Amino acid sequence: MDQHPGDAELASRLGELRERIANASSRGLGQEVTLLCVTKQASDSFVWSLYRAGERHFGENYLQAARRRNWPADSVLHMIGSLQQNKARAASRFFDVIESVDRPGLLAQMDLASHVAPVATSALGSSHTRAFSLSPRFLLQLNLTGDETRRGVSPEVAKRWLSLLSEIEAAHLDGLMMVADPALSPEARRPSFAQLFSLACEWRREYSMELPVLSMGMSADFEIAVEEGATEVRLGTALGVERH
Repeated sequence: MDQHPGDAELASRLGELRERIANASSRGLGQEVTLLCVTKQASDSFVWSLYRAGERHFGENYLQAARRRNWPADSVLHMIGSLQQNKARAASRFFDVIESVDRPGLLAQMDLASHVAPVATSALGSSHTRAFSLSPRFLLQLNLTGDETRRGVSPEVAKRWLSLLSEIEAAHLDGLMMVADPALSPEARRPSFAQLFSLACEWRREYSMELPVLSMGMSADFEIAVEEGATEVRLGTALGVERH
């Protein structure tokens, strides 16, 4: 039995979330913000409820689980989980955006993926057709917590990568992504959000890159992230996503 909210409740909840995002943006830079629906633990019926409510961006943690879903044809799929290097090629062909690039080997595999012809997702068992991407877009995941055991690269390492990325013509760097330290209170995470925004501004100037996407902020802290410049927030719990 699906324990997720029904269509009417979900529409109301989404309306409230969109209003909170808009209000947070007005307190910040007034930027447009994409709501990325984290559906890694959601049922297919809930994904379609989100779709009927107007959402198009969906985030998944695992390639195989995402492949098994019955996706709407015009959905925009984001890989937000840790990606194994041996699955990077397949992920680059399936997802529209890879948000968790934190190792050079992933970039090399994504580059290789660009030379494989696109296929419809129906070839993988889905009843809906989605074209694979020939030019994988990605976000560079940063670790600003100071904890070296957490995923993401340091700003120092990221700068070295940025100077080399022009050599990887097939992969398009759309921006930066981070996960704030969950041990901190939401307000205590604000400096790390501000730091990511500052780094993006600095690197846009230094490397002549657009870096339009700043993916930061989740259900517990998305308003603070938007106030500090987020252009994408990743929400799951706030939508009512539960295990199924």
